[in-house]
Amino acid sequence: MNAGKILIVEDDTIIAMELMERLKDLGYDVAGLVSSGIEAIKMVGSTQPNLVLMDIRLSGKMDGIEAAEKIREQFDIPVIFLTAYADEETLFRAKKSEPFGYILKPFDPRMLHINIEMALYRHQMETRLKQNELKYRSLFEGVPVGIFRTTPAGKVLDANTALVRILRYPDKAFLLKTNIETLYVDSQDRKKWQDIIHRDGIVQGVEMRMRCWDGETVWMRINARKIHNLEKSFPYYEGSLEDITERKNTEKALREAHQELENRVDERTSELLAAIELLNREIKIRKKAVKALERSESELQLLSERLLLIQEEERERISRELHDSVGQSLTFAKMSLECCLNSLSKQEPEEASRSIAALIPSIQKAIHEVRNICSGLWPAMLDQVGILKTIQWLCEDFEKCNLALCVKTSIDLFEQEIEKRLKIVIYRLVQEAFNNIAKHSRADKVHICIKKNKGRIQLTIRDNGIGFETESFSATKNQNMGIGLSSMKKRTEVSGGSFFVDSKPGAGTQITAVW
Repeated sequence: MNAGKILIVEDDTIIAMELMERLKDLGYDVAGLVSSGIEAIKMVGSTQPNLVLMDIRLSGKMDGIEAAEKIREQFDIPVIFLTAYADEETLFRAKKSEPFGYILKPFDPRMLHINIEMALYRHQMETRLKQNELKYRSLFEGVPVGIFRTTPAGKVLDANTALVRILRYPDKAFLLKTNIETLYVDSQDRKKWQDIIHRDGIVQGVEMRMRCWDGETVWMRINARKIHNLEKSFPYYEGSLEDITERKNTEKALREAHQELENRVDERTSELLAAIELLNREIKIRKKAVKALERSESELQLLSERLLLIQEEERERISRELHDSVGQSLTFAKMSLECCLNSLSKQEPEEASRSIAALIPSIQKAIHEVRNICSGLWPAMLDQVGILKTIQWLCEDFEKCNLALCVKTSIDLFEQEIEKRLKIVIYRLVQEAFNNIAKHSRADKVHICIKKNKGRIQLTIRDNGIGFETESFSATKNQNMGIGLSSMKKRTEVSGGSFFVDSKPGAGTQITAVW
């Protein structure tokens, strides 16, 4: 038997004493005996009982029903009514206070016991349900992606804070009054993904334009599924909406830049053809011009090959980063979603909730990795605040992502002392060095130093990791070195600098670049 602490509220002393004896015989603790509603509320606040046995008719201005309502509102403690009155009016008032039981006097000890146990168990289950609902609501409101639930007709049943913010509504109440169909710029967009969801049960990655509260248009990507009830119909959809406007704008800018580049290439090609024609005419007149042209063409070919090689190396590096980071995170997310769907099909909501909870860190990691890759393609901060502050930010960001590492910086020169062409080179060297340290060094301390040494700019990156034999770097071109230190060396030399590596197993690694 699960013992519980019970407060007795009864103005009949004989009945109260009998109740106390009965409860003790059943193994319960009696928190106290009071005879009025006001005393009951005070006693509940001081003793925090598990349950209250409440007589409806009490002495004083407050009866048992009013006292039960206040106890439920203030303390959320279950109440069982004990009364000799069973008229309709009393029952109606008692139901409004949401009691956990209603026992008529004279009471049967067995029925008393059963009602108490059922009330304690029900209150325990309701408490757990509230806690679970609180966890779900916290997750629902906390994710940065918009989450929604709508009917097929477009009525918004629920939405989280992120969706209200993305659609720029004043508050959730305004959004709930909106028919979602009116937000689509093209009304056929919703019909298209509805056709997919009717056919497959789920829709993923569909992109469309939507209209915000302020009239602005944003690009959104939707992931949704249909929800079945017992009648095998689906009275609502649930899913997520992600604002991809920035990505779409970037893609548009890239297309325009690509077209502009194509136009410039065509112009340059036409100019080059004209020059070649002129040179061909001059070849017949002067052999020296022929030899000069041949040398020029040879140098142009070598430069083109070099540029193609660098381009392919950069593509390979980006491909590896996508495969090693985002690819793994998305694979884990897919597996978690499959587990969640499997649990839901087996009517195991708790298992599904755990699968979803395990999915969030993976999605957050994927988002972080994508942002890092975007930043790696071109650091906008470099143009905004300069190389020195950008390096400091890069060090702080690397330290946040690798909590076991301590990064120190020493900068002993001014921003204007660094040529513009070298700023991106220095940034890429530090960026690639951090990548190698995180993957291979096992270090816990890193030191970055930028200074002028005898009129030359010197960048030094030192860690206390496991180190390696430098012969393996200079004599071989294995995969790890090919994209790491080798690319750093090539980048330094192409920019007119010198590159040095000093490392021994167990003694850490020091990289130095001088211009």
